Amino acid sequence: MPTNYASMIYKYAKEVKGARKEFARVRGIKKEVAVRRRVPMEGWVKLNVDGASKGEGRIAGCGGLIWECRGKWICGYSRKLGSCSAMRAEVWAVLTGLELAIKYNCNRVVVESDSVVVVSILKAMQVDDAPVPKIVQQIGSVFCHFCSIAFVHVYREANSCADAMANYSFMQADIRVVFDRPPVVNRLLLNDYMGIAYPRLVLIQE
Repeated sequence: MPTNYASMIYKYAKEVKGARKEFARVRGIKKEVAVRRRVPMEGWVKLNVDGASKGEGRIAGCGGLIWECRGKWICGYSRKLGSCSAMRAEVWAVLTGLELAIKYNCNRVVVESDSVVVVSILKAMQVDDAPVPKIVQQIGSVFCHFCSIAFVHVYREANSCADAMANYSFMQADIRVVFDRPPVVNRLLLNDYMGIAYPRLVLIQE
């Protein structure tokens, strides 16, 4: 009997080990998906945001754009921040965009960012645990100006216009709000309006 128990345990352990290896193998398999920017639902606007940094001193900036369900450009913005972390640049992009959304009477807003961390922080609104608590607290303080607000993670391929606006900040002195589409995003917006998708490899299981 003891020998049989030992054999059974060994067999079970071997099966578990094999299952774990197979799970790890499958988990590592990637497939190509088509990523495109999605228009917001009727009655909503989208605020796409991004941060950018460059150089040894990590000079940073942020930017974004607000657009509505028919793809109409409401406004875009770029803000030069000076030296700061990538995380701080991302949340500054959110705060600046929400302040503009209030100014232009946007009641229902979907905020899209390609930063999983930022989206998670703003969904939870755990200010004390946030890496940049003061700015996150400021973001929370403007929620009362909206009927509805949602934070959504998107792949960077679906956030290319916000990325362009963030990099545009390096050409500014402080903050710039633009009502006409700047040349840096014209081609990207045209691709969006045409429904052009961008390929991306993603894990089958995440």
